[in-house]
Amino acid sequence: MESNQPNPAPVYYAPPAKPGVFGTRIPSAVTYAIAVLLFLMPFLDIRCNNMSLQTVNGIQLATGFQVKSPGKANGLFDGLEKLKDSEEKEPAATETKEKPERKAPNPYAMASLALGVAGLLLSFLKFRSGMAGAVITGVLAAGALIGLLVDLKKEIGSGSLLKDKPISVSIEFTQWFYITIVAFLAAAVCSWMRFRITGKQSGTNV
Repeated sequence: MESNQPNPAPVYYAPPAKPGVFGTRIPSAVTYAIAVLLFLMPFLDIRCNNMSLQTVNGIQLATGFQVKSPGKANGLFDGLEKLKDSEEKEPAATETKEKPERKAPNPYAMASLALGVAGLLLSFLKFRSGMAGAVITGVLAAGALIGLLVDLKKEIGSGSLLKDKPISVSIEFTQWFYITIVAFLAAAVCSWMRFRITGKQSGTNV
């Protein structure tokens, strides 16, 4: 005997929504890679009497570099006071030229570069803890660069390190330095968006 009951309507399940580009690793990984590569660009312009004496990139700030000055330098800009004497008189023929002093690595630049590399690696992880770590490292890397700015501004003082002398040494941070800060913050934002999107898809409250 056949049943007169209608067959139940089939149930269709909507496929899960795609996360979009910001739900993937691409934005955060790309912005982190850009920020790290920007360390190859000049971050600092050392100026003497309003003339550019030397440019220093981010890698050099993080690993150390030689200061282009005629004298022996203990700090970043020490020894430039001998420029005045070198302009007034020629050095003696028997005088031995001193080797340029090497500036020690700046801890803020080292920290920012290391955090940038760590954030790049974390951005490739699929675990949400790695995504959260990428957010934190981006913010800390940008903060370390701001610390670098404050540290060097404090070292140079008011812009004239050599008091009561006509020679004036100053520093200027280039646009590449500020672009790197923005890149790290952008990487942190992209990582946060990925963290949020993946949390909504998995039903995790964030």
